[in-house]
Amino acid sequence: MLDLIGEDEDLVNNIWMSDEAHFHVSGFVNKQNFRYWSQANTRALHEKPLHSQKVTVWCAMSTLGIIRPYFFENEAGNAVTVNADRYMEMLQNFFTPQLSRFSVNENMLFQQD
Repeated sequence: MLDLIGEDEDLVNNIWMSDEAHFHVSGFVNKQNFRYWSQANTRALHEKPLHSQKVTVWCAMSTLGIIRPYFFENEAGNAVTVNADRYMEMLQNFFTPQLSRFSVNENMLFQQD
């Protein structure tokens, strides 16, 4: 990366990074590596739903700006699972047209996650 930036100082302005997050409709918060510690009840049980209803939201950003969130939903507005086909459809029909709002050159880099 340092060599690429050395060749084109404007490259850092054309790196787009994106990620998605799952939001549970029930209000449940998924925290990786989350632990409960208690002196009062060391066997405390915290139940969480196995398959609670959730929505997946995607967003991208660079030094040029932020591309507004994209919600993975079907035609009826219901949340759907993200798969390769749905992700490619989002990139082609949402992300790429959104890039026209920014000064993106042919050296643009896209980083998922």
